[in-house]
Amino acid sequence: MNQWTKFILTSLLAVTVLACGEKSDTTAADEIATPEDIEQTIVEAVEEQTGAKPSTDTTPCDVLDDKVIRASFNLGSDVELTRRPSKYSPHPLCTVSWPKPNAAELEKNQASAMSDYLQRKMKGEDVKMPSFRTENEVSLTLYEPQFNSPQEAIASFDLAMKRLSDGVTAAHKDVEMTFQADVTPVEGIGSKAKWAPKLRQLSVVDRNRIFHVAVNTGAELDDELETAKGLAREIAPAL
Repeated sequence: MNQWTKFILTSLLAVTVLACGEKSDTTAADEIATPEDIEQTIVEAVEEQTGAKPSTDTTPCDVLDDKVIRASFNLGSDVELTRRPSKYSPHPLCTVSWPKPNAAELEKNQASAMSDYLQRKMKGEDVKMPSFRTENEVSLTLYEPQFNSPQEAIASFDLAMKRLSDGVTAAHKDVEMTFQADVTPVEGIGSKAKWAPKLRQLSVVDRNRIFHVAVNTGAELDDELETAKGLAREIAPAL
């Protein structure tokens, strides 16, 4: 998932979580034109609905430190890690990435792989577009401000997950986009957790906090989930 997609999803989930307790049946929506437009819309929604601005005290890039990442992905000290805090997310968001072992080969074969894909599609074959990702990545989003109680956090989390399952629509001017992802319960993580396979994202309630861990290494989904669960167990005590 790229930075732009992750930002849009985070923004939509943010407004969905904030909507808990509203009497209106209309889902809060942010229309997507530019990152600046979305950021302003979300910030205004946060201030209007909570009366507080998101805190910036907690830094997810610090939580995803070298020790946690290298241990979770069995990386040696020679592997270079790159941290990219989001410039636009209404909540602290950080992505840590590192090159795939065969990154050079993947990059070299991009043109031929795409050519083969297009030829097979033209023949009517049901084939997936090849992935050209040369990096693995994991991201952490911390929902802020914290909730007043664990019960309030769980209620908001449940509403957010339901709306994500039903489909969350964002609209701006003449452009409308809907994001939908099925979620499944995950036991043994925090107070409550759910996994969205389509997004490779584990969403967790721990005490009065909500956070999201997304893992994208190209591994099987079950393996990505196990990695996300391990990361969540490391992350929760640090918050």
